[in-house]
Amino acid sequence: MTRLTTGTVVVARYEVTEKVASPHSKAEIWHAQDTIFSREVNLYVIDSQVPKGALDRARATAQISVDGIARVIDVIDKGADQRFVVTERPHGVTTAMAISAATFTPRQATAVVGTIATNLIKAAEKGLHHGNITADSVYFKGQTVKICGLVPRNVLGVNLDYSPQELNLRDARGLSALAYFMMTGLMSNYHEQDNSPLPRLTEIVPGVTPELDALTTDVLNGTNTSITTVHEFLEALDAWTPDDLPEVADTHVAPSQESPEEPVPPVPSPPQRLSARSTLSPTTAPLPGSQPLANPAHYSTPTIGGAAAAIAASGGIPEATSPSNASIGSTGTEGIAAAASLPTGTPPRFVPATKERPQFGAYAPTPSPQPEPEPETVANQTQSSSSKSAFSFNSTTFVLIFFAAIVLFGLFWSLAVLGTPTKPAIVTPTGRPTPVEANGEEKPKPTEEATKKIVLPEVASAKSLDPQGDENEHPELQDRLVDGDSTKFWYSRTYKTPQFSNLKTGIGIEVKLKEKSTVSSVLVSSGSVGGKVEIRATNAKNPTKGKVLASGSLDGETHFKLSEPAKTQTFVLWFTELPQDDAGKNRIVIYEIGAT
Repeated sequence: MTRLTTGTVVVARYEVTEKVASPHSKAEIWHAQDTIFSREVNLYVIDSQVPKGALDRARATAQISVDGIARVIDVIDKGADQRFVVTERPHGVTTAMAISAATFTPRQATAVVGTIATNLIKAAEKGLHHGNITADSVYFKGQTVKICGLVPRNVLGVNLDYSPQELNLRDARGLSALAYFMMTGLMSNYHEQDNSPLPRLTEIVPGVTPELDALTTDVLNGTNTSITTVHEFLEALDAWTPDDLPEVADTHVAPSQESPEEPVPPVPSPPQRLSARSTLSPTTAPLPGSQPLANPAHYSTPTIGGAAAAIAASGGIPEATSPSNASIGSTGTEGIAAAASLPTGTPPRFVPATKERPQFGAYAPTPSPQPEPEPETVANQTQSSSSKSAFSFNSTTFVLIFFAAIVLFGLFWSLAVLGTPTKPAIVTPTGRPTPVEANGEEKPKPTEEATKKIVLPEVASAKSLDPQGDENEHPELQDRLVDGDSTKFWYSRTYKTPQFSNLKTGIGIEVKLKEKSTVSSVLVSSGSVGGKVEIRATNAKNPTKGKVLASGSLDGETHFKLSEPAKTQTFVLWFTELPQDDAGKNRIVIYEIGAT
């Protein structure tokens, strides 16, 4: 197996940057840079530690082009020593970070799990499930939500230990736990059956409906066993719209570089609330920018942090080395219920159940004030300071004299040099000094080929083409073809047949480079499979003209090698037959187009 190191370039495209720990299996995982599309990716090494059939599972997973699921970008098979799977590297913040300032309202939490459930149902139609939804499986960026972990768990064979029915049940319960966490900051270990009962959401979070409480609290407590699939979860969920999704700051997060926050030192002012990042285990760093697994605790000893973080002070954390070690295991539900009186969206704060045993979040006693110094001591110190200042040495005068001498010396030297005659330079007829080698011989003049500027192809814009129709193949989305964002895509209109319902013979995309350059290959990152496309050396005015440089079908990340390098500033992708997307529709779905 080829050993990767920082700086290694895989298949002349993915430059390895750093090795990261896998939260899913013992597989080797690296962060890498896609040099064609200038994006960060995760690169999984498929070796003997990964169960057989990983590449086939990766190709099956690559058929998922759902916008809210981190997807497979590339499947590389160069023999037994070079097998890799490349996936998206998520950007944004995890759930714990998203609720660090304030927990989500019931409407926001409902919209989040509703969006995720909708996407998981689309994946389940392809026979794929997540199997371990945690607070760190979900990333927020603006008002978009993306779930991670589905791809590596299926590709690396982690889900092979469970039946489809078990995975569907785990996903449904995972959505209930995620909703509960977003509103309270407490993540239930929903895989276990011996958890202590959770308090009802209707008692601690304002605005929670009985239906939502039954879908979260009752499911996690085991009193509601009617929800066994993600589809049943979505049907029982309260009504929601995408407009209800929370707006989260667009920030890239690498969780492995996060560190648990320091305990708040004792201060007489009101205590501060800890960040939700304390919900992560301080000893187990999740995969940076990928699908890190949280370390949920049983409710009997739940981790307190983030939106559920208590009021912290040094005296209120007995025998605890970090916020994540604190628990409210013996407080019952009395302390938790105190959060019911807080306004909506405010992180619940927990109070101790007894005065004899202060819990995490108890107020610390006000530190006793330090005795002020005696007046005589202050007077003695002042007198000592005054006596020392009498013997102090002021060096300012000497420094000024020193620099004045330097200035005068420089002035006289300048006048002497200006009065010295100069020798004329030996100039060739071209007006430039004759270049001479160290041995006295003249340097040879550079040839014309050596002075030519090497221009690498760089995509500037793309334009959808429909010359035989109404030029309305979603031109409002055409900028997505070259925006460098692999989560957004352009798509054509849907037709009844791959032959455009006999309405036309083809549609296309014009790709324009920043300047004229030599193109040897074209890369199309697509969510469609099949169809027929031609790469033509032409432009939007004559899309069916020009020489055909390459042709073929789409298959996820498709690399078209041109028959011969072409020097051009524009080329056209002309589709004579439509491919099919993951839903079986006759339409083109493209994330990015690049050239090399």
